[in-house]
Amino acid sequence: MKVNEVDVALQKMSLDEKVGQLLMIGFPQSRLDIRLQRHIQKIHASAFILFKRNIESLSQVSDLNSKLRKFTRHISPEAPLIAIDQEGGAVARIATVPSAPTAFSVGLTKNPALAYELGAEMGKILKTYGFNMNLAPVLDLTDLKKANFIGLRSFSSEAETAAMMSTQYSRGLIESGVLPTAKHFPGMTSISQDPHLELIASPRSADELRKEDLITYLKYFELGPLTAIMMSHLIYPALDSTKTPAIYSRKISRDLLRTELGYSGLVITDDIQMRTPDSSTKTWTNAIDSLKAGADILILSWSFRDQEKTFFEIKRSVELGILPIQELDEKVRRILVVKRGFSKSEPQPIKGEVTVHYSKKLEEVTNKILSTNIQAIMPELKNLRLSSGVCVYSTSSHFSNSFGFEKKLSAKTYQLKPETKPASLALHMKKNRCNLNLIPIYGRLSSRLLSEIKDASLTQKTFVINFSHPMILSGVWPDKQTIQVGHAYSNSGLALARALVKLGEQQQIARGEGQLSPGRIPAGQTSSASPPRTQSP
Repeated sequence: MKVNEVDVALQKMSLDEKVGQLLMIGFPQSRLDIRLQRHIQKIHASAFILFKRNIESLSQVSDLNSKLRKFTRHISPEAPLIAIDQEGGAVARIATVPSAPTAFSVGLTKNPALAYELGAEMGKILKTYGFNMNLAPVLDLTDLKKANFIGLRSFSSEAETAAMMSTQYSRGLIESGVLPTAKHFPGMTSISQDPHLELIASPRSADELRKEDLITYLKYFELGPLTAIMMSHLIYPALDSTKTPAIYSRKISRDLLRTELGYSGLVITDDIQMRTPDSSTKTWTNAIDSLKAGADILILSWSFRDQEKTFFEIKRSVELGILPIQELDEKVRRILVVKRGFSKSEPQPIKGEVTVHYSKKLEEVTNKILSTNIQAIMPELKNLRLSSGVCVYSTSSHFSNSFGFEKKLSAKTYQLKPETKPASLALHMKKNRCNLNLIPIYGRLSSRLLSEIKDASLTQKTFVINFSHPMILSGVWPDKQTIQVGHAYSNSGLALARALVKLGEQQQIARGEGQLSPGRIPAGQTSSASPPRTQSP
């Protein structure tokens, strides 16, 4: 595509069409009904964001997206952007089997090839159902020591790792025909509050932001103009002394992002209609402030009335010179370049009823990620004699059952109940005298069970499998005794059991004992329904 082709298309567009290019709208419907059609026509909308409310099944959303593309072509010369949040983990609108892992779990591998494979496959899945824009990846850093808003949505707490992994994930999306959206510039590290609920000031210094948070974006910029960045709602006093939220800050959106750092892709807002203190201002006023600051596309996720009013107020601001026509044209030009880069092939609607997407490739990639993270802890287990006693204490029967599919391991499994007391668990483990104790942890509720395991001889042979964020074990359990997984994989028990069998066989061969024979108690059988409960001291 030549740039002059975009300029020719831009010259042919009316002011209404140009303003419509700036709006990414949400809507409550799951079908393209007459009300939605009239609304799209009225504001010339040419970008859409879909949520769970719009998805009844994958075949239905495929049909919806197909009709959105065809209908939009009647009122706009360009194909629409159709976006969705598909980060992985808890933030995933499209149901897949297996579920896509969290960014943090991917980042733990420190293997950019796996991030690329995951991004490429996720791009193919999204493209199949008519999406050409993913509101991912998250480039924010996570804090491993304390609770934070970003949590497992981040690839890492280390800037270089996060930069490497997120960029390769984005490259995979691009090569599958889906536009990545890095968020939330200039970084939301260290905040514990939810920015959807209140206006928050980042505690980061300018030095911290430049040496850590912005590093992830500099790597992402190397992907070129066919990318997007989402602005943060946070205030950054270290970058803008006026304490203007980044989404409305010219110093951050234009001076820092465009001029100093040289970013050439699309700049989009987080939802203008988020319920923060700045939402007391009229939506259209916030929208115009964001455009003047440097945004190209505004996300307006609900309220047809507000979307319509915003359209006409932007148009009016251009006519009055409040938003110069030259700036409007610059924004639309960038949008057209990106749209033409991601609308070369449009999928056909899915035939038949589809509710969940099974992907063999996704299964392969997630298994590699899980296996890599489990293998990272194996050196810590090499001195434990695995052929003669493994005990699993789990609050999840799913983990125990998965673990039990491997029959070569001499293992006992114990189902922990919600009322199991930490002291009772510690006493039972001490009496059981297993050479290796395994305790899967899914959150703070299950992490409390570790509080009474204090005997050094017991701690040394007890390993925690953490499916949650590392911060829940901060000060509670040693890092070297923790298998960090970062995502509740459906086959995590089996994967861990197989890794232990392999390690046990290596131990026996090293001792000249041959291969590991099947255990006396298959792991899938419950040796005791629950450790005996005793009163806490």
